Amino acid sequence: MTINQQIGIKLRYLRESNGFTLQQIGDRIGKSRKAIHAYEMGLVSISVDNLQSILDIYGLRAGTILDEITEWD
Repeated sequence: MTINQQIGIKLRYLRESNGFTLQQIGDRIGKSRKAIHAYEMGLVSISVDNLQSILDIYGLRAGTILDEITEWD
C-alpha cells in the first residue's frame, strides 16, 4: 500500500466519522468533491498545505497523521 493510499484511508475515516460529505470538505478547503475523492482513494498526492487544511477541520496536525501512517509499514 502506498503512502497516498494510507493517507487517503485515514482522511476518509476522519471525514466519515465526523459526518462530513466529500462536497462539504471540498467547499471548506476550496477544492472540488472529485479532488477530495481522489485524495481519499490515494489516486493523487496531496500537498502538505491541502492535508493540513483538511486536518484543521478535525483539529489535527499533519505530523500526527503522518506519525500514525509510518507505524503501519
